[in-house]
Amino acid sequence: MFGSKVDHSLSLAAKNTVCLKFGLKIPCQAADITCRLTKLTPSKSLHIAVVAPSSPGGFFSVMWKGIWNAACELAPFGVRLDSYETDGHDVTAQHRILGNLRDNPPAALALVPAHESELDARIAQLSRLKVPVVTFHTDAPASAREIYVGTDPAQSGALAGEMMALMLRGAGTIASFPGSLETGHLKQRYLAFRKQLKLRAPDVKESFTHAGYEGLAEAVERALYGGEQVAGIYVGCSRSHTVARVLLQSGKQIPCVGFDLTDLSKPYLTNGVLSALIDEDVYHQGYLAVHHAYEAACSGVLRFSTEGPTVCPPLQASVILGANANGLEKSENDSDPFERLIRLRTNRVARYQELLSHATAQVNTLLETDPLTGLLNRSKFEELLALRARDQAKLSILMISLEGFEQTVAQNVNDEALRTVAKLLRKVGRSHDECARIGGNEFGVLMPGADAYAAAGARDRLLAALSKTVIAPQTLRLGIRVSIGAASLPEDASNPEDLLIRADNALYVHKRALQ
Repeated sequence: MFGSKVDHSLSLAAKNTVCLKFGLKIPCQAADITCRLTKLTPSKSLHIAVVAPSSPGGFFSVMWKGIWNAACELAPFGVRLDSYETDGHDVTAQHRILGNLRDNPPAALALVPAHESELDARIAQLSRLKVPVVTFHTDAPASAREIYVGTDPAQSGALAGEMMALMLRGAGTIASFPGSLETGHLKQRYLAFRKQLKLRAPDVKESFTHAGYEGLAEAVERALYGGEQVAGIYVGCSRSHTVARVLLQSGKQIPCVGFDLTDLSKPYLTNGVLSALIDEDVYHQGYLAVHHAYEAACSGVLRFSTEGPTVCPPLQASVILGANANGLEKSENDSDPFERLIRLRTNRVARYQELLSHATAQVNTLLETDPLTGLLNRSKFEELLALRARDQAKLSILMISLEGFEQTVAQNVNDEALRTVAKLLRKVGRSHDECARIGGNEFGVLMPGADAYAAAGARDRLLAALSKTVIAPQTLRLGIRVSIGAASLPEDASNPEDLLIRADNALYVHKRALQ
């Protein structure tokens, strides 16, 4: 029924699966491979909705084979697939279907959009309900969809343009039947065809154009029997067989380039009426779309918050001639989709590992650093002090304290002063010194390999630099005082605990001297 729901809920055995809709046998090894590939098994059944045209049947039946084969493979993992079929690219019907799905949202949606932008609001509504939307065959690039599965229509159109230029040998007129130019991918395909044809055969002219599907056969007759002789025919939609039937009846031998190898178009390709077909692998488009939807449902969402929609490598269009039509015809047992799934999931696992490593590094940074100044915190400072005391024969530390403003100045002024001192410690210190904010207005500098003489020199340089630095403009009238204490191993202590105590004592002595 037009725009109606066809519920094909599946509950099948993992080892021997049959798709009754198309009578397709899924081999045991395919189920085994799927079992190994599918690691994101949900704890309960998953409801995946697929919205796609069912006509023209010769074309979309191939896509639905891929859809149902994927559904059969995923059924043992609790996947229930509901299909919502429309008569061609019907925007009104898809609006109604997506509106109904909003009230009863699935775990994921695989959609062949009937228009590149008219359904954006509906897709956004589902996205807000946490329903990941996977578009396939046609795309809605500006919508909130998660990923697009399909070919690059511009590349497909360019292939057709190159083939036409070769067949016409650079001269003649053509008749074009691009299909509905309101469908985004057909429009992109047609524009790319014309661009490539002009580039490779600038003298070829387009004498006749009929967009859409109504009256297609009659339009072909007008082109063939009109005043200007047609030297080539471009069919940009999946109705190549309609054009070929009229061409065969006319008895004329005219190069004709169309799209998509189907049961209806294949006879015209093998008998030479159709010169070439650009095949966009619609079987695998449907197959992969269901797998992407399943993974999106299992993982919650495909996109990463900082990167926008996930990128899916486009399927590659192929040029099919009569001689290789049988060899390149897509089969439901083709191993290519499994290879694509392996690459997809390997890349995704690698990305998850990268994100996990990044998150781990961020957590470690938060655990080890002071968020205000970016210096090490006290815990990390004491850890490094104990470590360096074991590794180094000589070791010195500086303890620095700021006095005179913390009770009388706004917090933002305090923060500015602390950040200024932190920058100065990094600038004045040696490259391998380790600086830390010990707490409040106190800082520490760990100086591996430095003896008491080197520590005293570092203390004097730091005091001189601080005396020339405006710590915070608002604190000038308050009389900010900087106190520094230094201690060294083995001159002042024999262990890190005592070394820290001696440095604190030296800091206190300097602080009293400034009062």
